[in-house]
Amino acid sequence: MKFPIIEYNQNNFKLINTVLPYHAINDLSKVLVYGIDDGGYQREPDERHYSKIKTYISRDNFIFPTSIILGIDDDKVNKLINKVENQAYIDFSAIHGEKLFRIVDGQHRLKGIEAALKDNQNLKELKLSVTIICTPQNSRSLEMEIFGTINSKSKRIKVD
Repeated sequence: MKFPIIEYNQNNFKLINTVLPYHAINDLSKVLVYGIDDGGYQREPDERHYSKIKTYISRDNFIFPTSIILGIDDDKVNKLINKVENQAYIDFSAIHGEKLFRIVDGQHRLKGIEAALKDNQNLKELKLSVTIICTPQNSRSLEMEIFGTINSKSKRIKVD
């Protein structure tokens, strides 16, 4: 499994954008839960939240335009990137059962898709926008900062 990527830097941080099918994200990613996992900073998935997402997915015309944000250690991601002419790829063909990525944002969307799979197995191939944040080994501070910003700074849109 190899997928085209765009690599870029923001303020000395390496980022990668790509599009991955749900099953690849699910197979290669994990949530680090506070109090359970070493270095965990996420809360456990909220069933009410991901059940609403499952219901949303059951509609005919659903869309997830915002990226799933994943974190990975620099040394691990560098081994996955190949370049052919002017195109870079991330290649997962040598990965078997290892959860390389940490889910920074999108865990409830992914759990909602997982729940909806019971009714629609085609969702395994659902393509999702992904941003990968490359961090120094064993450094979760950037991921925690991004997680905190996303979850504390966003506000509901008034619909009246």
